[in-house]
Amino acid sequence: MRRILAASILITLLTITALAQNGTLKGKIVSAENGEPLIGANIIVDDTTGTATDIDGNFTITVRPGIHKVLCRFLGCNSETQTIEIKSGENFILEIALREEATNLGTVVVSAGKFEQKIEDVTVSMAVIKPDLVENKACTSMETAINQVPGVQIVDSEPQIRSGSGYSFGAGSRVMIMVDDLPVLSGDAGRPSWNFLPVENLEQIEIIKGASSVLYGSAALNGIINIRTAYPKDKPETKVNLYSGVYDSPKRDYAKYWDKANPTYTGINFFHARKIGNLDLVIGGNIFGDNGYVGGEPDTVRPGQAMGKELIISGQSYDLKQTKGLRWYGEESGDFENRIRMNTNLRYRSKKIEGLNFGINFNGMYARSAGALLMLDTDTGMYRSFPGAMTKTIKTIYNIDPFINYYSKMGVRHSLRTRMYYEDNNNDNNQANQSTLLYGEYQFSKEFVNIKDMNITSGLMGSYSESNSELFAGNEEGSPINFARNFAFYTQLDKKLFDRITLSAGARWENFEINETDNETKPVFRAGLSARVLKATYVRASYGEGFRFPTIGEKYIRTTVGPMNIFPSHNVLSESSWNAEAAIKQGFKVGDFMGYLDVAVFRQEIENAIEFTFGYWGSSTNFLDNLGFKSLNVPKSRIEGVDISLVGRGNIGPVNINILAGYTYMNPMNLAPDDTLTGTQGATYKSLSSDTSGILKYRFQHLVKGDVEFSYNKWSAGISYRYNSFMKNLDLIFIELDKSLLPTGIAKYREDRNEEGDYVVDTRLSYQFIEKAKVAFLINNLLNREYMIRPLQIEAPRTFIFQFTIKV
Repeated sequence: MRRILAASILITLLTITALAQNGTLKGKIVSAENGEPLIGANIIVDDTTGTATDIDGNFTITVRPGIHKVLCRFLGCNSETQTIEIKSGENFILEIALREEATNLGTVVVSAGKFEQKIEDVTVSMAVIKPDLVENKACTSMETAINQVPGVQIVDSEPQIRSGSGYSFGAGSRVMIMVDDLPVLSGDAGRPSWNFLPVENLEQIEIIKGASSVLYGSAALNGIINIRTAYPKDKPETKVNLYSGVYDSPKRDYAKYWDKANPTYTGINFFHARKIGNLDLVIGGNIFGDNGYVGGEPDTVRPGQAMGKELIISGQSYDLKQTKGLRWYGEESGDFENRIRMNTNLRYRSKKIEGLNFGINFNGMYARSAGALLMLDTDTGMYRSFPGAMTKTIKTIYNIDPFINYYSKMGVRHSLRTRMYYEDNNNDNNQANQSTLLYGEYQFSKEFVNIKDMNITSGLMGSYSESNSELFAGNEEGSPINFARNFAFYTQLDKKLFDRITLSAGARWENFEINETDNETKPVFRAGLSARVLKATYVRASYGEGFRFPTIGEKYIRTTVGPMNIFPSHNVLSESSWNAEAAIKQGFKVGDFMGYLDVAVFRQEIENAIEFTFGYWGSSTNFLDNLGFKSLNVPKSRIEGVDISLVGRGNIGPVNINILAGYTYMNPMNLAPDDTLTGTQGATYKSLSSDTSGILKYRFQHLVKGDVEFSYNKWSAGISYRYNSFMKNLDLIFIELDKSLLPTGIAKYREDRNEEGDYVVDTRLSYQFIEKAKVAFLINNLLNREYMIRPLQIEAPRTFIFQFTIKV
């Protein structure tokens, strides 16, 4: 017994002595450019053990006494190695400032793999919009900035990426819109509210082009748009942005609806961010009022002076050679928007548990607006609403996002993010709709410290949507109540080999249900490769599958807008696709100016694509009651093309230059245009189309986008250019009705254009008159072109904008 006791005492003493001999290495890793902490930087000791920095850039690791080699690395920065000597029991403090790599643009993205990557290393096509572009273009909503991205086109608030979708009356987006990795599509129609998105609080916008369903689910059939909001830096920041615009008269003066002063809009954005101890606080908001450039439907015509035009209203002819200034009464019924939006981000970094943070984000908006679905006609009524096509809306919308994150010292992150997204559209024409989306996602990710550049990301998500809407009362029971459920599990592995090759592969299992009557389960897969073949030359290839279940809106919408009816489609099927691309990205550096040229060849094939189709669907004895839109499946379609992007920034001599430009060619084709469409009385896609070549409807084949800004001393000047080719195909009935029952002039308008596309030029000039403040003058649609993105909806005439910005 005495021997056992002596051995135990000896072992205890030896253990205590051994522990006392160890030392502690602790410190902080920051950016050399701005001193901000680098979250998730790797610290590796003697190539054998390591840790990662926490949310404040701090780290702690226990090491043996002696001489050690310490490697510090962080994405987008030059690695640094130091040799240190730690004595027994010593607390060794090491602070390292890492510099940004000079051989890349320094653009770090999250959306491609749900962890930070250099944009050069991702295996898919991506575009990034920095907040400077949003501010400098005086964007009143997020869609204005996103519409500047090559390969992306927003058609009547619906985002298209590489012509992956057409026009769907706002029901069912094929592009997932997110704020901070959480969806902001309405729970019933799957439609984004662009004016709700916080332009005042923006870190950057990340756009993936191509099927992204593995990580982001059903609505990511053609890609994602992820808006990442900002958190405070070490120094408090305050920004106020005031702007005011005035709409110029249309090129054809007789088409304007206003009598006296031109319509205007005015807005203010504000943003404040600061750290209060361990609490991160962000507050932002927007107040906006717009008189609108589209007038209400006509009531009567005022007599007056010669105009040289003839107007027909309800079958009665008015000779404008004997009228003065085409004007209508009821001008208060035109389009307008008044809104107020407030948002806040709160994040607390735990003092007791290293690596733990939690918080809540909120964004809310109240708005009153009116908008016209169809113009009166393409001539004198171009800036007027068709009778019955103007909808007035009182909108209440908000999201509440509780979250908790934990970062371990071994590169493991646990994240639980939730969102309640509520939207209430109180419309005046029996189209009111209210929906609530409850969303939750748990995510586990691990960056292997001892296995260089290896990441695994896995997650579970679930969502529940409930809709109470007279607009979607077209279900089997005729009830305004509908609900949908969605559950999914996903995993993705990313590994970098030889510091040159990045491999990525992932899978997702997903289940959908609507009203306990429609239930479907689907797995999807993806894989990708990126390789650096020369110092600044990268090649990549990727394959991804997409899957989208119909929304409540697509299946059960029933309403009337002006002369058009919208019919439910109970039997519409889910759509699925695969997307493949091969690309090369060439980096370049000229002095202090650097950038890259990216060329991608892509192909997407879609089964049962859901197309909103205008035709003769009803069974009423009244011909007009049977006309309208309905969601139908197109069995086989293919989209292929080339997407070229040029991005650059830096100095050439004393001038700072920023460039975002590109060209996209797309060939969207129906592979079986002569096949009978399910749910029709023998109709084919070709028989319902204005173009019989098989090209898909409401798509463009050519897009050119460009934005260049030059800054010298206190002056900055910029120019934006956007071109879209002629929209070859739309629903044939628009053309047929124009010749008889509903003369809008769209047939002649399209014929006169002779398949010419549209282009728009915007310009801007700013002057920073003191260190913290600048003024800017902008002209949008400089040439005052009359153009439409979506047929029978006119875009804004030339607009003059003044902007004042102060940052403290």
